Amino acid sequence: MSISAKDASKKDISFKDIKVHIEQELKIIDERIMAYPVIPGQNTLEYPLPNLESILNNYTQESLSDLKIIYYGKIITSLRDRGFIVAFHNDKNTGDMLLISWESEFDTKDFDKCLSAIKDVKLMQGEKTIDFKMGKAPYERLKNSQIKKQ
Repeated sequence: MSISAKDASKKDISFKDIKVHIEQELKIIDERIMAYPVIPGQNTLEYPLPNLESILNNYTQESLSDLKIIYYGKIITSLRDRGFIVAFHNDKNTGDMLLISWESEFDTKDFDKCLSAIKDVKLMQGEKTIDFKMGKAPYERLKNSQIKKQ
């Protein structure tokens, strides 16, 4: 018996061959997130996405465009469903990249104590007393705080 176009159109489009690659990619992303050096406030991991042509080499260029949408879409959906903020960056020079962000929780009381201790001291450099200046603060409230002079 020969297959008809009608039968072929009813075939389940499950993309089983790329599901394995998507699962592997998500595992790598999870490992990179866990290894990321966390700072207080928002953390952002820049994750370069693979060149799908090298992974899925048995597809036409037109099919690859559709598979790219599915591949990246499934990864983005998985990350968003788990609470991450995800942005997609496309650059001809650097390639496709995901910016994966999350807020880290930290004890603000302890952080405030440390900030108060810094504000209450002068920094000695040789025989000179200089004002201590903070760099960029990890969250908005600190960006606007001023170091008090004694």
